[in-house]
Amino acid sequence: MDTPNAGGCLHPFDLCEFEARVLAGSTREFVRIDHAGMVIRLDVTNGTLLDGPVSLRFEIPEGRGLNRQIDALNRFRALRCRDCLRSPSRTRLANRLLALQAFDLRREGRSLRSISQAVFGECDWPGDGEHRKSRVRRLVASGEALVRTGPVSILT
Repeated sequence: MDTPNAGGCLHPFDLCEFEARVLAGSTREFVRIDHAGMVIRLDVTNGTLLDGPVSLRFEIPEGRGLNRQIDALNRFRALRCRDCLRSPSRTRLANRLLALQAFDLRREGRSLRSISQAVFGECDWPGDGEHRKSRVRRLVASGEALVRTGPVSILT
């Protein structure tokens, strides 16, 4: 069950909605969430996110990385509340950079599956309804169009 946080938002957090990777270590899990040009890292010290819904409690030790950890927590809160910390132009630029990366990998002769793993990490291939395969195809096509039209199209 989800409860409202201090900001008042009430949205269930489903890791499957996002481009996320979970790496299980011997004593904890490390989670990387890629969303709207942002990367958020969570260290799960007790339990697992892989078993389904969980209650989250954040522990932020005081020290040299305190500001960085608070920024990461704010980005995670915004993601849960569906806020947008990035402007549309920054998100658009991040998507264009992904498209150029996918295009470069395809030009090197990499398969769509290999491109997907390089850009988004390990994942089910091709995904339900082949959504991941379609997304990679669109990225490659967008990258090709960006290269064809030149630098102005990338920066505008």
